[in-house]
Amino acid sequence: SGRGGGGSGCVAVELPATYSRDAWRPVLREVFFSPVADDAFVLFEACEALAPGSARTALARAGLGLLGPLRLLSGEGEASPLLDRGPHDPAEFQPLVAVGPPSEGRALGYWRDEPDAPPLFVAERKPLPREQKPGVSAFGPGVSFSPVASQLLGAVHKRLADEAKAGTLHSAAARAAAEAVARAAAAAGLGVEAEGEATKAAKARKRAGLSGGLPGHKWVETSSKAGVVFAYDRQLELGYRELHLTGKELRKLLGRIVHAPPAERPEVQAELDDLINWSNIANDESDFGASLRLGADLFNHDVCFAPQAAQQLSTAYTLLGRAPFAKLAKLHAAKRRGG
Repeated sequence: SGRGGGGSGCVAVELPATYSRDAWRPVLREVFFSPVADDAFVLFEACEALAPGSARTALARAGLGLLGPLRLLSGEGEASPLLDRGPHDPAEFQPLVAVGPPSEGRALGYWRDEPDAPPLFVAERKPLPREQKPGVSAFGPGVSFSPVASQLLGAVHKRLADEAKAGTLHSAAARAAAEAVARAAAAAGLGVEAEGEATKAAKARKRAGLSGGLPGHKWVETSSKAGVVFAYDRQLELGYRELHLTGKELRKLLGRIVHAPPAERPEVQAELDDLINWSNIANDESDFGASLRLGADLFNHDVCFAPQAAQQLSTAYTLLGRAPFAKLAKLHAAKRRGG
């Protein structure tokens, strides 16, 4: 049965009538523009075993929910790459499991820097604090991403174990679900370790271009804490240049634009237009990382910057050979603007 008609960014694809990994794997890749790893299928099958014919309820009783590819597997949602994608989820993040009530805006999902590559690790998305507080380097609007585990079963098991210990209404169901996930992982030859910031691939990613990191690349920080990774030649200093506004100073400018009275907005907006112009010049001179970073930071702010973010990101993704991410960024921009 197909659920690909209508809706935002729907992919015209025939969904398998019965469940099998081999039948679903190519379909999910086509719909979500990136491969879904085996750990997601193992989790779905564990949920099905807990609640036959109703995989979603198995986790719902434990305070978690299935998103995106996993929700499509469970027979719900439209075949769209935007299914359950939050307004601040960049193309690098594929949401898979909701954590806590929707109002909290937390989710676990795959993180990858290349659309065709396997996931690097599983990250958790959380909203940025809404106000400046001691020790807070970036505050709302936007989200942060932090590594939880090298694969999905470890990340989900960690959140279920946390819930089981919390003594809430969900604790008994969370304990049972955690045990079921651990059994399913063991049967699949996978562990349930959750190393957090120490997750090997996450540490290596931040060391891109340095010893122990991905050679010929560079990582720079963004307001989401995830940062961006791109090709960079250290000897020639080719692939990235620092723009004159980044980090906290860029966040301040974006905040000023959002809150500027209409009469003052053109003057403040001109500062951003100038920054974007310098980013475009950097692209012309093969420093693609500058627009990738700027696009990521525009994206992780008020959705009024959705058009500029999409333009910067789609250009950078295209120039970096990440065409599926460019397509996703353009589709997402229309939805983020309410289109």
